[in-house]
Amino acid sequence: MINEITVIAQLLEMLVIFLATKYFTFQLAEVWGLPKWLDYKPWNCALCSCFWSLVAIYTTLLILGYTWLGISGLILAVLNAIAMYINQKRKTIDVNNYHLDSEK
Repeated sequence: MINEITVIAQLLEMLVIFLATKYFTFQLAEVWGLPKWLDYKPWNCALCSCFWSLVAIYTTLLILGYTWLGISGLILAVLNAIAMYINQKRKTIDVNNYHLDSEK
């Protein structure tokens, strides 16, 4: 019983870290804007800043001894980056196949 509660607590901790980092990196990159001295990759791109922030946080947890939390968090960060990349590619307009209705 105690072990199950610990696992659930670690899962919730991982998800809270993930969601908070994702929210703040999106706000920083897309909404609030960056200071001039920080306006370069990986920080001016929501995908890059979210991925590298998550990698830094979960690697730190891994180094501090939270092995299960760190490894599962790194896997979650990679899967999130892949999902964001696919989402970004699907929203991009292909200029070669784009035409107005009047040009058909």
